[in-house]
Amino acid sequence: MQIYVDIEGTDELQRKLAQMIARGKNLKPPLRDVANVVLMGVNKNFEAEGRPNRWAPRSPKTLLSMQAQEVGRATETRRFQRAGSRARDNIIRQTIIRASGYKILQVKGDLRKSITAAVSDTEVRVGSSLPYARIHQLGGTIGSVVIRPRNKKALAFLVSAGHQVIVKSVTRPAIRIPARPYLVIQPDEKQQIVRILEDWVIGDG
Repeated sequence: MQIYVDIEGTDELQRKLAQMIARGKNLKPPLRDVANVVLMGVNKNFEAEGRPNRWAPRSPKTLLSMQAQEVGRATETRRFQRAGSRARDNIIRQTIIRASGYKILQVKGDLRKSITAAVSDTEVRVGSSLPYARIHQLGGTIGSVVIRPRNKKALAFLVSAGHQVIVKSVTRPAIRIPARPYLVIQPDEKQQIVRILEDWVIGDG
């Protein structure tokens, strides 16, 4: 980054240079503003489901699995268990519709809420401590996994709208996770960051 300052007179030049050097050694205040710019941009990335390019859509298998999980939760509620057959069908149908509308990477919102910034005197670090944050950012392959119920005797899976299959376990084959970069600084945000640092270094405050 290059900074240009117009100064007249040797004394004024020395004063200004000394001020700029001093402010350059104390970057924590402007870096807090930089962190806010980055965090706001990340939130916009999630809201748009990818900027400037939209993230890859969910695969049909992922969507079906997500719907099945939501239907499984719905069928365990008292409301469902006390409902009649027609009401149960309606609950399942509405659950499927709701699950289909979840934003990508935001079914529960844990990843989005986990993004934080750490600011020091010299740098800003933005990221997530969640173990699956990296693979969603960069993409990758997850090996096959045997899935068993934790607190129940069986698993319920949706195989078609409103129809379930009950099994004791299921082996999920290796799957490829596409990169969906959410930690992306947009060009206008980069310009804003440069302005923040420039204003701080050359400022008279």
